[in-house]
Amino acid sequence: MKMFGMFALSLLSFVVIYLELFTATDATSTTIPLAKPGCPTKCGNVTIPYPFGIGLDGACSLNKLYAISCNRTFYDPPRPFLRNTVNLEAAMDMNYNTGYVEVVDISINGQMRIKNFVGASYYKGGEIIDFKVGVINLYPSPLVFSDTANKLTAIGCDDTASLITIFPLAVGGAQTSACTTVCINGMINGSCTGMGCCESSIPKGLKTIYTLTSSYGNYTDKSVSVFSPYSYAFLAEQGTFTFNVHDLNDTSFKNKTQNNVPVVVDWFVGEDETCEQARLNRSTYVCQNNTNCTDFHGAVGYHCSCSYKCSCPEGHRGDGLKNGTRCTSNHSRFVMGLSLGKYPQSIFIFIFKLTKYFLYLD
Repeated sequence: MKMFGMFALSLLSFVVIYLELFTATDATSTTIPLAKPGCPTKCGNVTIPYPFGIGLDGACSLNKLYAISCNRTFYDPPRPFLRNTVNLEAAMDMNYNTGYVEVVDISINGQMRIKNFVGASYYKGGEIIDFKVGVINLYPSPLVFSDTANKLTAIGCDDTASLITIFPLAVGGAQTSACTTVCINGMINGSCTGMGCCESSIPKGLKTIYTLTSSYGNYTDKSVSVFSPYSYAFLAEQGTFTFNVHDLNDTSFKNKTQNNVPVVVDWFVGEDETCEQARLNRSTYVCQNNTNCTDFHGAVGYHCSCSYKCSCPEGHRGDGLKNGTRCTSNHSRFVMGLSLGKYPQSIFIFIFKLTKYFLYLD
């Protein structure tokens, strides 16, 4: 009997612990679909939220400008690419490093990350042996390069890196950015202030960029060429690239950078329309109920953001958000009964849980 009592006490302790763990969450959540009904949400490992959509016909996107091509032919898992954004003239020129723009991820908050294209030069004996211009073309997609999230970045010892565009949006004329690198003893890993590495901000509203390097001494100075005969120029999301002195002699630097250092672009709706202008035509106005419209300042367009305020029902606390504190009952909702049977070996435990279910919004 004593052994049975210890068993019952142990079992009861287990049940109490189980109940404490089980009551940590008292509601289920439902994921709200990000794509149009009947449309795929993912291309490979990348989620494609509306207004973008998979399929070149534009049936799953706001229109064809937001269409994403999901390449299943050459990639496993598949990879998403922007539609019709390649600079075909540049792609046919061997001096250009360009191609279709691959999407890394898309945020519903108005930003997208894309794969990089790096401009590169190689010098030998005072002559340029190889030269490539990095080209990224976003036209005609409703995208611009983020002037707040990116920096023009250059690696080299005797170079000026330049960013040039021929498709500015919302601002007139060609826009340029530049920085200069030198190599001297005492270069510091992680420092990008001009010694071996430099960076510069870029203008607003750019849709097509050319990144390239030009040497002001053709690497003829032996004190320069001893460090590196290579130079690179590229746009980089801030915080994703860290300079290392070994980069100057790393022949795989271009490929590694293109694969691991993304570029941030801003997306918007209502191209060439402000919120005020768009509201005049309700048939094409994108922002609907429970949304706010804000003008996009990187170009002429606008953003829609959710304005719905979540709350918890009476008798519950929390913010009602899936990724927040959710909704939790102010009172315990478990009833437990412990009953011994007719024989000492018999024990019955009754557990009742009163549950309500909530729909959480991200």
